[in-house]
Amino acid sequence: MFRCLGTVTVPCDMPKLTLSQASRAAGKSKTQISRLFESGKVSVEKDGSGRTVIDLSELQRVYPSANQEVSPLHRTRNVTGDKENVTVSAALQAQIDLLRDERDRLRVELDNERRERSSERDRLLGLVETAQRQLTDQRSFARLSWWDRLTGRVQDASKTP
Repeated sequence: MFRCLGTVTVPCDMPKLTLSQASRAAGKSKTQISRLFESGKVSVEKDGSGRTVIDLSELQRVYPSANQEVSPLHRTRNVTGDKENVTVSAALQAQIDLLRDERDRLRVELDNERRERSSERDRLLGLVETAQRQLTDQRSFARLSWWDRLTGRVQDASKTP
């Protein structure tokens, strides 16, 4: 839900309260609440039917203990703004759906990259182990005498110096 203040559109998630609803929510008299309006400590606006209304968040800014539970029957609505709110809400929902799809696609891509990295790591470890075995084999071959190497004889491990 959004409301338009001149050329600026701001989110409007909090319910709007009439003077009597605000006084009940804050636990103050109507006179005290109307003095807040008149002194400018709380911003107010007119709804579709011309009534002065206050955002619950504005009331809670001045009276932090103001009741956050406002029944849906007590919420006032701007009749002309509802069509705009529905349009904006639908557009936002479409963006949310697109972002969720993008998030899911990126998660799949990340999982694929992790699997590829793991298989590449395993392949490289196999190459390192093969190279180590070959180096070990060459070292044992180097310990043989030149005659044994020439004739292809293998030296016993027990005779290794």
